[in-house]
Amino acid sequence: GGARLMPILLFADLLTLTTNGGKNDASVRNHERFEQEQYENYLSRQAGDSKEERDNYTYFFTVQSNEDTDRLRTTGYPFPTEPNKSALGEGVYAWGTLAAAHLYRQNLISRYGESVIEKTIILAFRIKTNILNSLRQLDIDSLTNPEEWLSKYSKLWGGIPNHGLQYIIRGTGEAMRGAKEHFFHHTIFSFLKFF
Repeated sequence: GGARLMPILLFADLLTLTTNGGKNDASVRNHERFEQEQYENYLSRQAGDSKEERDNYTYFFTVQSNEDTDRLRTTGYPFPTEPNKSALGEGVYAWGTLAAAHLYRQNLISRYGESVIEKTIILAFRIKTNILNSLRQLDIDSLTNPEEWLSKYSKLWGGIPNHGLQYIIRGTGEAMRGAKEHFFHHTIFSFLKFF
């Protein structure tokens, strides 16, 4: 019971720090790392992992509606096809840190109002690190001309997501403080373990 609330309570402290006009950035980053580590340890214990097994996984966090949470905890299907929910293809879009997922959710609340609080949750999942490293992948920001790639493969840029990749990383704008968004193609969904 109570241990499950701990990461949420810690994040409330983080929100107080981050609304301080950017002051104490190092302190905020340390707090974010601490919260991330604590939450990943909690999830690992929930999965029954030994300490050694915990290091074999990489964790991600996705902001989802209640309906999509149920979908992702089962087969994942049907995946959304709307361009704003499948820009790089059908699959799972996530953040590499819990803090980035919270920030994204806060941005949704700012944009769409308080009702977002009741309609969305942050859902954690993990993938074995060796599998993650073996996926056909791309960090879009590493390209010389990311815009050219996006115009060819992103639905939001008029492209078709037939890139053949299984895992894509992409930097985001100022509103997300440059956090990286992670896309997992639906064909590798079975490797993702949702909590």
